Amino acid sequence: MKKDVNENLTSDCSTNDWPKISENLSEIAVDSSDIEYKNVRSNYMRVGSPKIILMAKTVSDVREAVLYAKNVRETSKTYVPFSIRSGGHGMTTDSVNDGGIILDVSQMNEIRMVDDKKGLVSVQAGAVWGDVSAFLSKYDRVISSGDFGDTGVGGLATAGGLGLLVRQNGLTIDHIKEATVVTADGRVHLANNQKNKELFWAIRGGISNVGIVTEFIFEAPKLLGENTETQQMPLPVYLQTVRYESNKLGEFVKNWGDWIRKLPNELTSIAIISKNYEKNDFYVDVMNLWAGDNEKKADPIFKNALNLATVIQSETNLLCYTSLIPTPHEKHQAQESNRPLNVLVDQPTETLGDAITKVFDDKKVVAVELRSLGGAVSTVPVMETSWSGRKKEAFVAVWFDTKNVQIAHKIFEPIRKLGTGAYGAYSFDTSQDFANLTWPEETGQALKKIKKKYDPTELFDQGLTII
Repeated sequence: MKKDVNENLTSDCSTNDWPKISENLSEIAVDSSDIEYKNVRSNYMRVGSPKIILMAKTVSDVREAVLYAKNVRETSKTYVPFSIRSGGHGMTTDSVNDGGIILDVSQMNEIRMVDDKKGLVSVQAGAVWGDVSAFLSKYDRVISSGDFGDTGVGGLATAGGLGLLVRQNGLTIDHIKEATVVTADGRVHLANNQKNKELFWAIRGGISNVGIVTEFIFEAPKLLGENTETQQMPLPVYLQTVRYESNKLGEFVKNWGDWIRKLPNELTSIAIISKNYEKNDFYVDVMNLWAGDNEKKADPIFKNALNLATVIQSETNLLCYTSLIPTPHEKHQAQESNRPLNVLVDQPTETLGDAITKVFDDKKVVAVELRSLGGAVSTVPVMETSWSGRKKEAFVAVWFDTKNVQIAHKIFEPIRKLGTGAYGAYSFDTSQDFANLTWPEETGQALKKIKKKYDPTELFDQGLTII
């Protein structure tokens, strides 16, 4: 039977100087004496051992949890980790911690249509993207928002959002029209282009540096076929999957980049590279997604894709977009053992391909992921949001079979040297060097200024933060 949370805090020598939890927070608190603790202590990447998990149900709960975490640090005069978790799928792993407090917003997961004519939808931060996709499909609408349905809205929608239709629809943050934000002083702000503009700028790409977003208003565009009367299925997309074999990655990456650069925005391409050590060459598994069902426009592009390297197999199908977003609703128990590092590059070049070849010299490298950018991403001015990689043509991530960031960095170095930006939420590196690469120059200076104003004591310091 669960003991009183305050009694547990008092009896633990590491928390006996923490302030008492209010009656309201006690109702939503989970600690190690609770049978549910084992189900909520971890995220997708890591097992946590927090002292308390606060399972917020309302904005008021979030506000009170923020003030309590702040009070704990001030009263105990010790550093107590304070993590924010929505879906628990973040690659930084820091949505959980050891010995601290986790604020979990997964129960704040309502999705509702605000204005169907304008495509305005309200989504709470604890919803997961697979459920958002399924909801929007009833209205023939989509938000390009990542590949895995169990990913939480709150983390991805403040980090950027490189979705399957990113060249057609842009980043997830490009569709945010308004947000409710709780800052470190416990205040609740409504932020949009007219009100609290600097907060609105900062939460679109700045992750949780300036506060916790509890609700978003998105504008979700339509995804229809060329002829709605004869349309075969809702949310139509053509998916071409191709497996190439190549012993010249430099040549392949250059060809892929040149091919992408000439394509219309409807086409987004994602490549996963792995090494065949027996033959000392590489497999490249590519997904090419065409937004819509215009076969006449898509077909010649798909045919040209078959000329990039030696093709082992290929297949093209017309599918519903939602079928591409698996959403198992799994409890997170640190089931992902591999870890990524990433950069954004100006262009996919032969030099990049040669660097990818080099990192595969170490068998700790599991795979390399290439994602096409450009298209709608590049039409947004660089300083319109706090996501600064607007002019980059590709995202490159290396997945490692190691949890040691120093070892991973040594292997990653040939690719890192080519990076001119980074995607902050898709890495287990939380160093200031990586933060400065994610938010460089003018973007970083502006974000630091806003963080100092809204979070002067750095309460929100888990994950990738800028100081």
